[in-house]
Formats: sequence, structure tokens, C-alpha cells
Amino acid sequence: MQYFRVSGLVVAGVFAAIMVVLTVLFLDGWIKLGVESAGGELNKATVNLNEANFKFLEATIKLDNLEVADPADLTKNRVAVDNIEFAFSPLDLLSQKVTIDTLFIEGIKIGQARQNKAVKIGEGGEQSSIFDW
Repeated sequence: MQYFRVSGLVVAGVFAAIMVVLTVLFLDGWIKLGVESAGGELNKATVNLNEANFKFLEATIKLDNLEVADPADLTKNRVAVDNIEFAFSPLDLLSQKVTIDTLFIEGIKIGQARQNKAVKIGEGGEQSSIFDW
């Protein structure tokens, strides 16, 4: 009987460790993909994000080089931001709330030309959502 309890704890511990490692390895990419796809669908044009960085211990998310294309003129950005960094309260997430303790935005540019032409999204646009199966 004791053998099954120890083996069950070992299996649960290994499973938890695998989940933590996968989250640490892929969470930044998931945040980037989520910002680009959800932002693009809301904006109806391409949203580009160079890098997303989530820090567990500090409970911060940093977004680098966010570009939101102007759907009326796909050669320009509606807004571009060099850095966005915010710290949040992780305990509030358990009660389904998001409390942002600190917000830092640097390098806001409006109406600047894009390096690459954007793509319209939705309403007959060329790019589909990642949520379309």
C-alpha cells in the first residue's frame, strides 16, 4: 500500500515538473502569438510583436517593438511602441481579476511608415485567425 502512494507522488511530481518546464519554454511564444492574433482580429490589420518576455518571479510581462498597422493605409502603423512592461498581482488571477501594479510604456510613435506592408484581417482579408480550425 505504501508503494502505491510513493509511486503516485513520484508520477505527480514528474508530471508537474514537465508542465512547469513546458510553460517556461513556450509561454513567451504563446503570449506573442496571442497578442498578434487577437490584436490583429480586433484591429482588422496586422499586429507585429518582436518579443514577449514573461518573468515568473517578478510577475512581469515585457513586450518589445509592438506595431499595430493602420487598416486604412497598410503601409503605415496606427501606433508603434518600443517597450511595454507591466507588473501584475498573481494572487488576483486566482479570483479571476487582473490588477496591474505598474505600467511602463516607452517610445510611442503614431502614423509612421512600416518596413513591410501589412495585411488586412477578416472581412475577406488574406490572413486567417489561429483560432480557425
